[in-house]
Amino acid sequence: MLRACIMSSNVTRGSTHDKVLPLLAVDTFLVGLAFGLLYNVGYTLLVYRFGSGGLRLAYLLAGVIVPLVSLLFQAVEERVAVSRLSTATRLIFAITAPALFLLVVLDTDSPFTPFLVMLSYTMGALYTFMLRGSIAAEVYDPRALKGVYPRLTAWEMGAVITAGLLVTPLVRILGSVEALLPLSGLVLLASLLVGRQVQARIASGGEHEGQHTGHAAPGSDSPHSEHPHHHSTGSIRTMLRNRYAMLVFLYQFLAFTTSLMVQYVVYTQAQRVFLGQEDLTQFIGLAKSLVTAAAMLFTFVAAGALLLRYGMLAGLGAGPVLIATGIIVALIAAAFGIPPQGFLVVLVAVQALEYGSYSGFAKTSLQSAFQPLPVHEREAVHGFAQGIGIPLSYGFSGLLLIGLSSIGGGGSDYAIAVTLILVAAYGAVGVLLFRAYGTQLRTSLARRRIEGVDLVFADASTREVLNRLLDTSDRWQVHAALDLMQEAHMPEYETSVHQLLDSPSPEVRSEAFTRAEELRPAWLEARAREAIAGTEPALVRSAAVGALCASLDDPVLEVSSLLDDPEPEVRAAAVTGLFLYGGINGILKAGDVFNALLESDDPEERCHAADILQRLSVRSFFQPLLKLLQDDDETVRLHALRAAGEVGHPHLLPEVIRLTKPPATRSEALSALAEFNDELLPVLGDVIAGRSSWNAETGVRIVRAAARIHDASVTEVLVSGISLPPGDLSVAVLQSLVSRNYRARGGTIPRVLDAIEHRMQRAAVAVMTINDLGQPREPEPAALLSAVQDRYRHDVEESFLLLSLLHAPDEVQGAKTKMLEGATRDRALAAEMLDVTLSGPLRQKMLAVTEHRDGESPPVTSYAELFGLHPRGETERIRQIVNDREIWPEEWPAQCAAAAAWRRGIVSEKPEDTVLTTIERVLALKTADMFAGIPDAVLAHIASIMEEIDVPAQDEFIHKGEIGRCMYIIREGLVAVHDADRTFAKLGPGEVVGEMAVLDPQPRSASATAVEDTVLLRLDKDPFDSVMADHPALAQGVIAVLCRRLRG
Repeated sequence: MLRACIMSSNVTRGSTHDKVLPLLAVDTFLVGLAFGLLYNVGYTLLVYRFGSGGLRLAYLLAGVIVPLVSLLFQAVEERVAVSRLSTATRLIFAITAPALFLLVVLDTDSPFTPFLVMLSYTMGALYTFMLRGSIAAEVYDPRALKGVYPRLTAWEMGAVITAGLLVTPLVRILGSVEALLPLSGLVLLASLLVGRQVQARIASGGEHEGQHTGHAAPGSDSPHSEHPHHHSTGSIRTMLRNRYAMLVFLYQFLAFTTSLMVQYVVYTQAQRVFLGQEDLTQFIGLAKSLVTAAAMLFTFVAAGALLLRYGMLAGLGAGPVLIATGIIVALIAAAFGIPPQGFLVVLVAVQALEYGSYSGFAKTSLQSAFQPLPVHEREAVHGFAQGIGIPLSYGFSGLLLIGLSSIGGGGSDYAIAVTLILVAAYGAVGVLLFRAYGTQLRTSLARRRIEGVDLVFADASTREVLNRLLDTSDRWQVHAALDLMQEAHMPEYETSVHQLLDSPSPEVRSEAFTRAEELRPAWLEARAREAIAGTEPALVRSAAVGALCASLDDPVLEVSSLLDDPEPEVRAAAVTGLFLYGGINGILKAGDVFNALLESDDPEERCHAADILQRLSVRSFFQPLLKLLQDDDETVRLHALRAAGEVGHPHLLPEVIRLTKPPATRSEALSALAEFNDELLPVLGDVIAGRSSWNAETGVRIVRAAARIHDASVTEVLVSGISLPPGDLSVAVLQSLVSRNYRARGGTIPRVLDAIEHRMQRAAVAVMTINDLGQPREPEPAALLSAVQDRYRHDVEESFLLLSLLHAPDEVQGAKTKMLEGATRDRALAAEMLDVTLSGPLRQKMLAVTEHRDGESPPVTSYAELFGLHPRGETERIRQIVNDREIWPEEWPAQCAAAAAWRRGIVSEKPEDTVLTTIERVLALKTADMFAGIPDAVLAHIASIMEEIDVPAQDEFIHKGEIGRCMYIIREGLVAVHDADRTFAKLGPGEVVGEMAVLDPQPRSASATAVEDTVLLRLDKDPFDSVMADHPALAQGVIAVLCRRLRG
């Protein structure tokens, strides 16, 4: 199955992505050419007919009309597929262009035509740009898009340059600049034809992808759900309430407004120099080409290197400085009486500086500036800036220029001065944004890490959360809030503890006294006395006793009387307080009471004795714990385990390790082991070296416990296990190293590579075996096939764990998840990551193995070259698994192979009935969803301890109200789940019933009756708990079943 998904992604990547890119490039070029021609027509007509006044009014109209149309466009974009919207948009503008030409021909004196052309250009260029981004984002994954989109941008800039160069010869051929309008429409129609090819290519690859993912292909007729859409009202609210987002938006707004003002100054001066329409047209085309070419050259040659060298301040500030310098030079030149033609050349140079700095610096820096924003805010502000912000800059520029005109300053001289002021504001906002950017980053870094969670404690919303936690009656919520405050060194911590002494909850008051014992504030003694003498519950009084002992210089006289208190908790607290704060007199005074608690027949009092030892945490005082760890009462053993972790004496280790086996004590025992720190290292070393007397399962648990120890020496011991043979112990070692962020270096790297090579060889053998076994129907060969598939997955997962020791673990483990469980596109991304990360034979081997698909023959030639493997046929392969324990050391595949050999007549000796029964039960368990993530060998263990029950039709085997301690898997037959005469569900083979009982034994909520003769497999709670403790996927399976029941 895995190989199918990878191969489909490769087909998509090869036959779709690679073939789509040239078409997208041609499409981008044609669209850019069409709107480049439209740009030249619009600006020529405006400047020639109306002069600078036409530009002012055009800017204003664009600022009023385009944002309104953009709101409508965004609403449509949310409801219509990208492919249809893109086609419709181009078709509209392809029809609009010749229609505008007819309008010019029919009414040559119409004052509206130039403005309509400019509005058409502004909207068409904006919307096709946005749609191109949507299509590219759907066709390419994010990694590919980073390489693809700059190429498309380069094609677009090339089209603009080409349009500028073609304007003059085309006008001479066609006879007028207006004749470029229908040509622009024809180019858009040509782009429609290319666009259809693009969509056809995407659809052909998408159909293949959809077969595996179940999702619509990019560009299909379904509304595009992957592309983010942003509601403008939400974007406005985002910016208004976020100063940093507002600065980002203002910087982009001022940058584009400056661009429009510089453009206005250039074309106003051009109108003075070129009086004829043809000359003006030629200038606009050539100027646009030169400016774009210079910007493209600067962007691709120098901008990136300069940004890397000088950083964010240069990115945000270089543009305004360059533009201001150019404007000042222009003003000086004008003051010295430079000829109009020379002044125009200077202004074009300023425009080249502006466009180059905007394309090379501002755009990239803005993308970086967006990053500190939360994802949802970043997308909202970015979407608003594209669809609404750019048109608003047109309107602002228009209003500004109209205002200048009304006071007699509509010429280029006044506009230059105003532009200089705008550039100053542009630069000032850039400086503010740079400072805010630094503050935003520092805010991100000014965090405290609490068990891997980042919190900004200066944030008002976080403080509100803390206050809500402190106001609850839940001790653990209060405990969590106080931990956060203490870790963050918040000054309000002591005040909060004091206030919690008046909480209505006894548990919270107890927590407050425990915290106050650590602080020892001046007010503590009085509050502790008051609580002890009052009517507080034992829980609060015992906490107050500890606090009182901590606040007194000599607590023996005052606290001794509490050693005879009727409440065991209070007596235990007095013993602990005297042991800790009473000196030698306190120890002598409390010793007899402690011994009485330790020898008591009451398990609760023995628990108090264990709690005292935990509070004392005296390493030499470990002997009493040996007895408590062997106590008959489970609760006492749990308390003793908590104490053992605090005491940490090596003599306690054997008893703690022994208690990792029972499911009821396993979790506490593992936590206690992790507290032994260096004392656990010799045991860990023996486990990894194979010298340990503990069994394999216990060895795995020891490794997992050691992974929690934050000590470099533990890592050194774990590294020695990199060369372990594949198996559960190896997985535990590798998972521990990955969780500790270990990165192989020096001589360890070859060992990691050798281990990966070994697992790839094993996985390749599994691939060839899967091919040789075919698709058997009999249970024994089917079980063998399943065991081989299980080994394949296990080896691939171990290979990714090993790879995580060489490369970024998050990326590698993410690739593993995508490769084994992700959708087709995710798997393609994972395969690409392997392709670009690895090199040489290792890359070839990992790709060959991970691209395996069940049901298809592997590439025999490739496997022969890479692994030296050849097909052997079913019979020979079964013989190999039975006899060659070097290649097949696992016990379960060997048992299945022996059974398959008997079934196929390869051997005459029939396996034991228990083996055949276990095989049948494993296959039955594998049909149940809740066991989907459990290895076959573990399922074999579960199957061996399950009880098979035959239930005649109409027999009720689960009774509502009874206490349940088992669940059933239906092997054959049909079961009705009901309450009296009301039937809730009917369940068949592979489904489970009564699963809640193994999670939480409570009275059954419904009855279950066999509808027909039924065969059940019964699994009791204790063995279920044992397996679940080592395999959490089993609990996840049960939860998944419960969720489906709830949804049903």
